[in-house]
Amino acid sequence: MDMLQSVQHLVMDDASWKSPHERAGIGWSLYSRQGTLIIQGISAIAPTNSSLEAEAMATLLAVQQLHRLRYANVMFLGDNAQLHKSLKDYNHFCNEASIMVLDIINLSKL
Repeated sequence: MDMLQSVQHLVMDDASWKSPHERAGIGWSLYSRQGTLIIQGISAIAPTNSSLEAEAMATLLAVQQLHRLRYANVMFLGDNAQLHKSLKDYNHFCNEASIMVLDIINLSKL
């Protein structure tokens, strides 16, 4: 079966990061395959060292919530190419968000 055929939900996540001295805004939205908004979450987080860390935190918080709510077959869409490359091939990417990337990968396997 094609991977996209098994996808039941789509998540869009994002972060708004300005500097390592300011709080970042993060958010995510869960949609059905048909595009209907199901649930969303937003938060302000403590300052992070980079936009990559803020984006990773947005993804991690979304994965944690969706795991608690027992959603499966979810595809994540985001605008941070470095984060998504890290998630696809963790062994070849070492960056400031590596710990969060590993948490995302491990939690998504449950």
